Amino acid sequence: MKIAIITVFAAAAMAAALPSQKRDAGECLNISKRLDQFIHSTSDSSQGQGGASADATRMVLRDLQEAAARVHSDCAKLAEIDRDAAENFRQSESESSRALDEVNKSG
Repeated sequence: MKIAIITVFAAAAMAAALPSQKRDAGECLNISKRLDQFIHSTSDSSQGQGGASADATRMVLRDLQEAAARVHSDCAKLAEIDRDAAENFRQSESESSRALDEVNKSG
C-alpha cells in the first residue's frame, strides 16, 4: 500500500515539476526544491521499512531522484535562457536608444 501511495505522490510531484513555457525560472527552481524535499522526507519516513516493500520504495525513490536531477538541470537551463534574453533585451534597448539619439541629432 505504501508503494502505491509513494508512486502516486511521485507521479504528481513530477508532473508539477516539469518546466513549462508558462513558468519562469524562479518558479521552476522552487518546484525543483520542493520535489527534493519530498524525496528526502519520503526517504526518511521509509527508513524503518524492511523486505520487498522497502526495496520497492528505494527503487521508486532512486528513479524519482534521477528524474528530479533532470528537472533541476532543465530549470537551470531555463534560468540561463532567461538571463540571456534579459541581456539581449538590454542591449537592444541601448542600441535603439543610441540610434534614436543619432536620428535626433541629424534631424
